[in-house]
Amino acid sequence: MSFLFPLGTLQAEDTLSTTAIEQLSARIQKELDSRFDAAQHTDEQFPGATVAVALPDGTLLSVASGYADNDSQIPMTVDARMPTGSIGKTYVAAVVLSLVADGSLDLDAPIAQWLGDADWFSRLPNHKTITLRHLLNHCSGIIDHVFDSGSGFQDYLKKQLRPANMDRAFDPREFVQFVLDREPLFAAGE
Repeated sequence: MSFLFPLGTLQAEDTLSTTAIEQLSARIQKELDSRFDAAQHTDEQFPGATVAVALPDGTLLSVASGYADNDSQIPMTVDARMPTGSIGKTYVAAVVLSLVADGSLDLDAPIAQWLGDADWFSRLPNHKTITLRHLLNHCSGIIDHVFDSGSGFQDYLKKQLRPANMDRAFDPREFVQFVLDREPLFAAGE
């Protein structure tokens, strides 16, 4: 979910008064609440959201709206853990493309070059033909486990993100289980 908050422009040398920071925070909170309320009447119906804004002087403003757990009606807080969504894709793509520019990676190299020895690799759909380019272009044929109701990912994440586990770190390899032994959606590259 992305929102554009028209907040104006601050320069690096700008320092806001405590009152101005409180007013800006209240304005962001009001806008987030408004967007959250409006989304509840659409197909989006996301349970909650947080917004953080880093000001030029290093001040961090954080606000939350909605629920961290819809079923239990637990309010969303600025400290609630949640998946980062697609921002990770942008970061990974930038790093990979930087390594390609340096000559350290080849976009058309099969991923078996790096993952082929993993015990689960042969269970990955299209494992023999997927390249880095396919992964970056989202054309590997692997299901999107986050939104696939048959993968079990949503239930797993709910169990793992209970209040008692909030400091738990995730190893990215544990999420591979949700796409293994599935039929590919299409041939890699399509």
